[in-house]
Amino acid sequence: MENFLVSLKEILENPEEIRYSNYSDEVLLFYRFFDKIEGGKYIVAVINQTDKEVKTAYLTHRIKIGRKYKQSL
Repeated sequence: MENFLVSLKEILENPEEIRYSNYSDEVLLFYRFFDKIEGGKYIVAVINQTDKEVKTAYLTHRIKIGRKYKQSL
């Protein structure tokens, strides 16, 4: 994932989708698709809303099923 740290800022500033974790409403999953990563993958940044920290990030081929996060304006 070290090679993708530059993309992490882009994911947090302009996510394609944000979903709640299936395990906790305090945890949000920020998704953004990159077609040049392994033939096309999403990078997911896992954020804890309480402490505003990135807990982890990983690659996936799809967005997980779950509730969409609705941002307030």
